[in-house]
Amino acid sequence: MAAVVMAAAFISLASLAQEKPVLLNYPAGYRVVDMSESQNVAALNEIAARIKKAKEESKIYTIVCRGYSAPESDNAITRNIGRSRTEELAEQFVEKGLVRYRNVVFQFEGIGWNILRQQVERSEMPYRDEVLQILSRPDEIVMSNVHDNQALIVEGLKKIDNGRVWHEIKYTVIPVIRNTLYVTSSGGSKWSLRYNTGSNALNPTYDGNRRKTEEIAQALKEGQSITIAYSPNPGGDNGIYRNIAETRAKNLAASLIEKSGASRNKISYTMSNDGWQDLRSLIAQQKEPWSQEALDVIDNYREHLLRSSKSADDVKLNLLKKLDGGRVYESMKTTMFPLINNILLVEVKTE
Repeated sequence: MAAVVMAAAFISLASLAQEKPVLLNYPAGYRVVDMSESQNVAALNEIAARIKKAKEESKIYTIVCRGYSAPESDNAITRNIGRSRTEELAEQFVEKGLVRYRNVVFQFEGIGWNILRQQVERSEMPYRDEVLQILSRPDEIVMSNVHDNQALIVEGLKKIDNGRVWHEIKYTVIPVIRNTLYVTSSGGSKWSLRYNTGSNALNPTYDGNRRKTEEIAQALKEGQSITIAYSPNPGGDNGIYRNIAETRAKNLAASLIEKSGASRNKISYTMSNDGWQDLRSLIAQQKEPWSQEALDVIDNYREHLLRSSKSADDVKLNLLKKLDGGRVYESMKTTMFPLINNILLVEVKTE
C-alpha cells in the first residue's frame, strides 16, 4: 500500500474547501469504517460525490482527513491510528478509481477541543455553561491564571525613570484600552469605538463614533455579521473591567440592531487575546523618549510569562477537573472523549 501524505499540523480551515466536513465514526481502535452504521455509508457516498464533482469540473483536489486526540490520551497512538484509518480510506477510493494515493492527506490536529465543545453544546449535561466558558476562552483563562507574572511586567515598567513612565502609561495609555471596543465585520472591515471614561453609552461626537456606527449599521444591513471585541485590562482587575466592557458591548449591539434592523444572531462578543500586546502597540505609536525601554520590558516579561505559565491545555484540564469535585470531568471522559479519538473529519479541498 502506498503511504498517505502526513500533512503539517494545524492547517488553517480557511484554506480548505467551504463545504462542511464529512464525519466518519470508527469503533475504538479499529482502522476500518463500520459499514453497519448508516451514517458512515452516507458519509462515504458524500465524499465520493464530492470527488466526482471535482473531477468533472477538472479541478485539482486533495482529500484532507483530520484526526484528533481526546484530552490526556496518548497523542502518538491516536496519531498512528488516524493515519492508518486514512490509509485504509485511501485504499477504498483508489480501488474505485476515484483517487491516487498522493491525493489523500492525513492531518493530525492534536487535542480536539472544538469537537468536545460541540458535544457539550448539544448536551444537557450538568455544569454545561461553566464547561463551555472554560472551553471557549482559552487565552483569557491562561492570562487570568498568571497574575504573579503579569505583576512582573508592572514592576519592570515602574523601574523606568523612578515610576514616572508607569504613571503616564497607567493614566494616559491604558485608559485608551479600557475605553475602546473593537468591531470587525465578516467582510473584513474594522472599527475602533472610543468611550468616555465611566460611561456605558457611546458618545456619537467623540472620535468619529457617529460615522463609524453608521458604517457598521450599513454592513449589518448588507447581511454581514460583526464581532464586538474588547481587550483584557493590562495589570488591572479584569473582572470589573469585563462587566463594564460587556455592558457597553450589549448597549452597542442594541443600538446597531435598532439602526440596521439586523437579527441579534448577526452580532457576537469576545475578549481579545492579550491586553499587553495592545498596550505595546499603543506605546510604539506614541514614540516617546521612554517608548523603546518600555517596549523592551513588555517584550522580555511577556516572554517570561508565556514560558512560565501553564499551557492553555493544562489550565483547561485543571479547571474542568475542579467542577463538582471531578465528577463532571469523569463523565465527559466516559461519554464524550471516545468520539474525539475515533473520528475522521474529511474534506475535499479543491483549487
